[in-house]
Formats: sequence, C-alpha cells, structure tokens
Amino acid sequence: MENITHGLVGFALAGIALGNPEIITTAERATIVATTAAASQLPDLDIVYLAFGKWAYLEQHRGWSHSIPAQVGSAIVLAAIARFVSGLPYSFLLFYALLGVGLHILLDFSNSFGTQALIPWSKWRVAWDLAPTFDPVMAAILGLGWLAWVSGRYPSRPAGLLALLGVGVWLLVRVGLHLWAARVVRYHTKELKSVIPTIKPWTWRYVANLPHGLVVQGEVNLITRKVVELGRLKADTEEPWIKLLRNNKEGQIFLNHSRHPHVELLQETREGSSVIRVTDLAAQKSAAEIEITGTPK
Repeated sequence: MENITHGLVGFALAGIALGNPEIITTAERATIVATTAAASQLPDLDIVYLAFGKWAYLEQHRGWSHSIPAQVGSAIVLAAIARFVSGLPYSFLLFYALLGVGLHILLDFSNSFGTQALIPWSKWRVAWDLAPTFDPVMAAILGLGWLAWVSGRYPSRPAGLLALLGVGVWLLVRVGLHLWAARVVRYHTKELKSVIPTIKPWTWRYVANLPHGLVVQGEVNLITRKVVELGRLKADTEEPWIKLLRNNKEGQIFLNHSRHPHVELLQETREGSSVIRVTDLAAQKSAAEIEITGTPK
C-alpha cells in the first residue's frame, strides 16, 4: 500500500489514542500524533536502498524491514523515544506503536506485490490480491475519518474507530469481489492462476494457463461479466531462460519477487550474451531489461 494510505491509518490511530482523557497537554497530543504517524511509515524505511539503485531497492523492499521481528523491535524503540520526550506511559505508547506497524503490514498483505513478514523463519511472500497499491475507496474512508475529527465535528476516538472499521468492511467487500471475479473467469478457463485487483473495484485482471503451453493475461468486468483476453504468451519455452536468470544477480532478484515470470528475448550479442525483457504477469508495471551470459541450449 502507498504511503498516503499508511499515513491516514496513523492519523486514525492518533484520533483513537487522543480520546484518552488523561492526555491533556499540547506536547502530549503532539507526541501521540508523531508516534502513530511514524509507526505507520516505519516498515517503508527500506526506501533508503534506492540510493544504491532500483535492483538493490527491489531486493530489499518488503523484506526484512517488513518482518515481524523488525517491526516489533522498531515499535519498542519508537515507544521508548516517545516516552523519553513526553513522559507518557510506555505501555500506552508501545500499544499504539505496535498497532501502527502491524496495520501497515496487514494492508501490504492485501496487495499483489508480496510481503516477507515471516523472515527469518520463511521467505514466503504474503499476497492476498485484494486491493491495488492505491485504493481510492480506502483512502477516502480514512480521509473522511481524519477530516471528521480535525474539523471538530466529531470526537477523535469514534471518528478514528469508524475509519478503521470502514477499511475492514471494505476489505471484506474486496474479498467478495475477488471470489466473484475468480468465479466469472473460471467459466472461460479452468486453469486460473491468479486474480489481481485494479484501482477499479469492478475490474480485475487475471493470469491463467491454456492448452499447448500458453499463458493468457486477461481482464474481467464484474458489471458486464465480460472477460477479455489481453494477450497470449508462449510459456513452455521459458524454463531454459529462467534457469539462466537464476545465475544472474538481477535475474535472481526478479525471480524472488515474481509470481508469474515471463521472458522475452530482445537481442543476442556477438559476445555470447542475451538481452531479455522480464515481466511479472501478476504486476501491471514490472517489465525490465536484463543482460545475461549465454543462451539456452
């Protein structure tokens, strides 16, 4: 999930925390807002790897920084800093810091990119395929909750609670839409691999296997129940290329993140290397060019 939505979750948590009648001073209120806002963004500190290039960032994104041990540790440190600054009870601050990082991870689970929350026990990427990276409905629910309490029209605690409850209900609606989209697609192809959300709740993309070594990308409109093929790709010739990618640093990074990798040869050089375009069919914008040594035998 993108950072605007994460930030709005942080403000919703701040609204809930500020409903505590023991928080009186301006400094205490500012500390609460800063703590929940920071907690909601902490997992995305892996953005610093962009300084080392896009492949370094891709290798680290939603990895260790999004793991349970890292987030528990970061919440403990954040709460300790907030306690030192404000004198508020540590347990109170830790509770909201843990909620902030925890909700960040849960929202990232709802996307298709995949989050390695179980490092170091597992490198499995959790991806529920429920919501796009930016969901305007989710952002609107959280934004309305924030406006309700900062405008003074509603108390902060119920406004924050209702905003988070609204997000939970919307995600349940997304679950139903996901299942509905999968059911519609299966009328057309039995070997469905993934149903992928888009910014439009009624439009979903899909990846499926076809006979004769083909893979199809498509789109389903839940309003019209229309299924449209966006392209057919030859898949049975890709395994030799994928083997070569495993021996390439950038290729390994791509494969670690890709759920449905597709490889296309762009150019063979005289030096015996190949320039290929790699794409994750489960992502809308993931194409990249990689130069690898050799060609499949």
